[in-house]
Amino acid sequence: MSRLNQSERWSVSSRSTVFSIPTLRASVGGILVIWSLMRVVGVTEAASAAPPGLLARFGESLQEFDVRDIEVFDRLALYVPANEPVTPFFDAEAFEVAWDGQLSVPLRDDYRFRAYVEGSFELEINGESVLSIDQGMGWSEASGEVRLEKGTNSVVARFRNLPGSDASLRVEWSSPDFLFEPINVRHWSYQPIEGQSRYAELRAGRSLFIELRCGACHVDDAGESLGASLLPGVDLSQIGARRRSAWIHDWILDPKQRRSRSKMPVVFRGARASDEVSAVLAYLLETSGDRVSLEIDGNASAGKLLYSELNCSGCHYQGQESVAHEERLWLGNVSRKFFPGALVSFLQKPNQHFPAIQMPQFGLTDREASDLAAFLMGESSAVPGAIPRRDQELLMRGKELVVERGCVNCHSGLLGLSNSSKPVLGVKLQNLDRGCLSETLGAGDMVPDFRLSDQQRRWLRSVLAAKQDSFTRKVPRVEARRHQTRLNCAACHGEIDGVPGLDHVGAKLKAHWMTDLFQGELKSKSRPWLKARMPAFPAYGEELAVGLSHLHGYSGVDEAVGPIDSKLAGVGRQLVSPVEGFSCVSCHGVASLKPTQVFESEGINFSLSANRLRKDYYRRWLLNPLRIDPASKMPVYFDEEGTSPLYDVLDGDTDRQLEAIWHYFLKGDAMVPPLLE
Repeated sequence: MSRLNQSERWSVSSRSTVFSIPTLRASVGGILVIWSLMRVVGVTEAASAAPPGLLARFGESLQEFDVRDIEVFDRLALYVPANEPVTPFFDAEAFEVAWDGQLSVPLRDDYRFRAYVEGSFELEINGESVLSIDQGMGWSEASGEVRLEKGTNSVVARFRNLPGSDASLRVEWSSPDFLFEPINVRHWSYQPIEGQSRYAELRAGRSLFIELRCGACHVDDAGESLGASLLPGVDLSQIGARRRSAWIHDWILDPKQRRSRSKMPVVFRGARASDEVSAVLAYLLETSGDRVSLEIDGNASAGKLLYSELNCSGCHYQGQESVAHEERLWLGNVSRKFFPGALVSFLQKPNQHFPAIQMPQFGLTDREASDLAAFLMGESSAVPGAIPRRDQELLMRGKELVVERGCVNCHSGLLGLSNSSKPVLGVKLQNLDRGCLSETLGAGDMVPDFRLSDQQRRWLRSVLAAKQDSFTRKVPRVEARRHQTRLNCAACHGEIDGVPGLDHVGAKLKAHWMTDLFQGELKSKSRPWLKARMPAFPAYGEELAVGLSHLHGYSGVDEAVGPIDSKLAGVGRQLVSPVEGFSCVSCHGVASLKPTQVFESEGINFSLSANRLRKDYYRRWLLNPLRIDPASKMPVYFDEEGTSPLYDVLDGDTDRQLEAIWHYFLKGDAMVPPLLE
């Protein structure tokens, strides 16, 4: 009988138990789950006193204390494409990263470690060298047994890239209780260090500079644009046909009054502000065509149900406006803002006039959008406003104002204006106490007022004084984290039953699949039985997919799939069947074949597996799904050493069995369903 390859095996220890298949299957809901949860709870308690994660320091030569950035990581993993910056705050052909942290375990035990390395890597635990890899180009040999004490264990890790080559790192561990896997963030904690807060402030300032679109008006010391990579602002063409005039007027006059977290500044101040806004509004309305329909044929009751199914309350709230909910957007003014038909169009394609919008695109049908719009309209009350007079003098004044006040720097779709109309507003960012960063802006000041807090002003001054070059230096790992926060992904993931968390997504899904998923280009749902649905964020799809891959130590370009071994795939077809196989088809469909006997929870159709999943994640999941998701309904078929219960298939060789199933999965839609009897 053969198990996994030697590098993944542990010798049978005195406490290890090899289960027969009936006993192993029976234990899924009991012993194994209880043990897994006990270890999770123990780790959480042990590490609760310190922040989660590891502290990473970046520099060209850290031995010379040349620290250029400090960042908190969730895991010991990194990917940096050749000749690309490792952090927004410095760019060098050669770099080093040093991680410091505490690795927590609930019980004293022996562990082994290994690493996938493209570069050089050293790992020390409790002052002892565990791994030392010089110019590695793949998986290292597993370390010897390392004794970890109950509670926290000191970890120091160092990585050096090979100049001109991709830099990659993924660290895994194993014990007699589980096979090699990445070390989950719940096991990591760190102690804050001197200088960390400065880089946190720089990072916050950089994010704020980008979110406020400061680069649309400002240039660097060399006169180069700082907004070259910005997504377009709101397209104002036909705005009067999409939004009510009273709302447009009040929004331009004081966007913060309408939405406290608005990124749009106040640009009209003083006694003449309302008149100037009226002139701008007259100009905008003159460029608009007919209004979208004022009537909608929707069922508000169905819309209310859809509002719940889509978890709209994760980002929005209803009822009375309250500062207690300022992290979410109030929906009480929907009918004051939208014409009914325009709301239907917006719900179907929210990014049509604003690519950078945070609003998710759920792919609503006409009926769904109408129902949801009817519900939202019924929950708010419209306040009609008078349309301003449209004399030529007022229109011309409005056109002048959108240029003078810099509106054209962010917005497109303005009649008779183009990029050539853009004024030079910010010039160079040198005096950090004036302009937008001034603590007191007078009625006659022409600069935008973002209503910055003292903290936000301090963040911006810090990054502008030291790291202006960081605004145009994009690092996918950093951008993905920023997008996840901005798009509020955690409102649904891990919070809604059946919607997976985000801990493993970059290590689980292939980059091309994530890109298609985030851009809304997949033709069908992976889990069609779920009422919840994954929305699209087309403007961020590729950057999110690449960045999430890099966070887990993978390239943003998927490896080429080799030829399918038809003979091996035939064995895989047998292995998923109920005939001398694992009976996977009980819960999983295979191409056109539906699951035969779903128990509690349906599984994803196997025709999608090889296109979706990274191969090493597929292996870890099959070997022990409960290590990845303790709440999974997927049974555990292999024991702690990866021994297969099917001794008569491929001589019981687990590696070959897993490879056979994978080759069967590679057939995708061309899979021939297995025999059922």
